[in-house]
Amino acid sequence: MINVLMSLLLFGSLKYPAPTNVPKSVDSVFHAFRFENFRESVIYFRNKTSRKVLVNYHLGYGKLQFINGHGDTLLLTNKYLIDRILVSGCEFILAPKDEDNDLEIVSAFSQGRIGMITKYVDNTNPASTSSPKYLDNPSSSIPTSLYISNANSEFHWQNTVLPLKRHLKTTYHFVDSNGIISSVSQKSLFKLYAKKNKDIKRYLRSTDIDFSNLLDIQRVVSYLDADN
Repeated sequence: MINVLMSLLLFGSLKYPAPTNVPKSVDSVFHAFRFENFRESVIYFRNKTSRKVLVNYHLGYGKLQFINGHGDTLLLTNKYLIDRILVSGCEFILAPKDEDNDLEIVSAFSQGRIGMITKYVDNTNPASTSSPKYLDNPSSSIPTSLYISNANSEFHWQNTVLPLKRHLKTTYHFVDSNGIISSVSQKSLFKLYAKKNKDIKRYLRSTDIDFSNLLDIQRVVSYLDADN
């Protein structure tokens, strides 16, 4: 059931330099990692077994990757089999589906934990990217929908030369005691603190809260935890 990961090599004690600062924006092709090197990490499975592997967090995919015994860099699959992963003292958890992003745990509170997903996202106007577009006139700079000319039943592709720009974005998520993941929002607060809806409304009326700011999130859960 966990043949892929169980076939990984065990690694001895390795030393790596501290993580480097990740650039806030990149142009064209992105290929950046959370840590400078793949780190000796421990994968804890739900069947109470564990395994040492080399792991890093890919900021383009928003997912953890590991190096197998053949030196290949691969994405983790069968995520539902994994409980958590420790990478250089940082704890990561995996969403149940293979296509979902992996979260780094950054804080804990009475109703669960706070995780963050950090990845590069596109901030270029889709109309000016290098993805294929259809033109009825190859010399035109304005793309149209698919066009079949009357002359020879051909259509023309346009590929711009403008670079694809991305910036690093972090989103925060609650992970409740059952491992259910939800985006941090007013709605998720009401669900987590079902018996404290009045307290939540009171706090939100008196305090501006930015749900994309970790400090603001920690303040509101600390307030709700303390208000017994």
